[in-house]
Amino acid sequence: APASPVGFGMASGCCTDVAGPLFVPRIVIVAPMLTELERWVERLPLGSALAFPAGAHPERPPLRWNSTLGVLGMVTGMGPTRSSTSVGALGYDERFDLRCAHWLLAGIAGVDPSIGSIGSAFWARSLVSLDGGSYVDSVGHVPSGRPPVGRYLPPLPTRAEAERSGNLYTLSPELVASAYAASQGVQLRDTPHLKQARERYAEAAARAPPRVELGDATTSGSFWAGRQSNAWAANASRFYTAGAPPAATTDEEDTAVAEALGSLHRAGRANSSRLLVLRAASDYTYPPLGTPIDEWFFRSNLHFAQAEALEALIEAGRPAGGLITRG
Repeated sequence: APASPVGFGMASGCCTDVAGPLFVPRIVIVAPMLTELERWVERLPLGSALAFPAGAHPERPPLRWNSTLGVLGMVTGMGPTRSSTSVGALGYDERFDLRCAHWLLAGIAGVDPSIGSIGSAFWARSLVSLDGGSYVDSVGHVPSGRPPVGRYLPPLPTRAEAERSGNLYTLSPELVASAYAASQGVQLRDTPHLKQARERYAEAAARAPPRVELGDATTSGSFWAGRQSNAWAANASRFYTAGAPPAATTDEEDTAVAEALGSLHRAGRANSSRLLVLRAASDYTYPPLGTPIDEWFFRSNLHFAQAEALEALIEAGRPAGGLITRG
């Protein structure tokens, strides 16, 4: 059997009752987009293709499998509906025993310029859902059960209350710490494009070279950008985490995947405490001061760094699992 990945040890007696021709992954790499899985397929490699017609990605890409390492890769499709549907479908696929698998959700994201820079990678400790509640014209987003005035002010819900409402998912502190420690020696690639994008920002965090950091994530079913939207997301993040610092990144899938894994956990088909979320920043969430948002947003060369973010994902992610050596 392959060696257990660093920080991802199999529990004693875990999944020893497997019978039949099942696949028993040690780690499932979850990618919302095809491009986010490509480097894992090429470099691990994940050579075997397994049909996955129940997946929600519109192209129905196959699952990818490395039997030596025990690594399974999947592409869920973007957004909360497709990502949760795909994870749920995999959980009930009788070919797989996922009870002892770790799950690494690895995707690109936006980053708050006051917290980090594009090209950086962030291990999340908490996931905050921005969905739910109400939206009222001239008032904005209102959390469930709150009056419009002072809607994100104290009294704040406890973390337990936010978890019950589906707005907060807390990942295993020990597992996140292990993954973060394993990736601390990684030097992420810096490029002229990243430097050009960074130098336009006044925020010190936005101007810093790319690195691996701890940083929580917010999830919303809608893509958003701009200073006002960023302030809303930061306020909601503080609100649902009982006043913790705001999340670093924003995406469309994390809390949906966590919810799907929670359902599989309750059914005895997965272990939701073994979820890790790694997000690499491909763009900032708002433009530099003085730059019109339409000019910034619709000219992606000014702020979008997908290639560098995709590279950061695998560079930061693979040592955390101790799965492969650098080639």
